[in-house]
Amino acid sequence: MAIKNIIWDWNGTIIDDAYLFVEIMNKTLRKHRLPEISIIDYKNKFCFPIKKYWNLLGFRFDDALFNIMNKEFLLLYQQKMHEPLLQKNILLALQIFKKRGFEQFVLSASEHLVLNQLVSQYKIAHYFADILGVENLNALGKEELGNSLMKKHMLSPNESLIVGDTEYDFRVAKTLGCRCVLVSCGHFSKERLLDSGADVVDSIDELLKFV
Repeated sequence: MAIKNIIWDWNGTIIDDAYLFVEIMNKTLRKHRLPEISIIDYKNKFCFPIKKYWNLLGFRFDDALFNIMNKEFLLLYQQKMHEPLLQKNILLALQIFKKRGFEQFVLSASEHLVLNQLVSQYKIAHYFADILGVENLNALGKEELGNSLMKKHMLSPNESLIVGDTEYDFRVAKTLGCRCVLVSCGHFSKERLLDSGADVVDSIDELLKFV
């Protein structure tokens, strides 16, 4: 691959936080007397848009109530968002890619201010030429944000690789015309990632070999 640019997803790709989403969702499910989920359940069913996933879990609400409940969920997440570890060997990957001259970016469906706060907290902001998150709490608009990133930095799709952990990342890559590789150590099971038709690796170590 003639790759010059690496566009990273954040949740589940750089940071190992799927377990935290399960923990907080179970707290919400218990509150509403709905069945709890396991990490396997989560990786097999989690999807975008977020509202669709909540419906799969048994929640029933209109848009207004969903926005309230989702905001409550994210507030609980923000209370513990500093706890997850980085994915194993992600620092090594960032260092190697930087040394080899790749330009690196973060493109996330997380809210922009929270995302930048987290990237700074983990002391890895210096690896990235830009860090972009969406301007809403519902993980919407990643395709449009990706288009903005490509235009802002004049990136060629043929020279850009998106690294993510969900089918959403693969969809964004197809929209932008970029190559994509998905890691199965994040928020989706390996089987679901393979079903998407994307290239899939099991770990950051395998990602290094792939690139």
